[in-house]
Amino acid sequence: MSGNNTFLYIILIAFATVGIYSGFKEAGMQGVINALIMYGIPVVLAVMVLQTAARRRKRPSPPKPEVREGEKDSEN
Repeated sequence: MSGNNTFLYIILIAFATVGIYSGFKEAGMQGVINALIMYGIPVVLAVMVLQTAARRRKRPSPPKPEVREGEKDSEN
């Protein structure tokens, strides 16, 4: 899986937008609040997790310490 999650972000935001709009059509502002709780918060959390995972994948691993030739011989 690539580090570019743009398409997934678009799907998540569209899902939340449709949910909020349908909540508004059904129950007005109370429906919007309920839809934000049901759809908005999980979408925000999912986007945060995906961004954190992508950032960690891009981070280089720390360099390994160099072993000198003299230290190799003294261990044996």
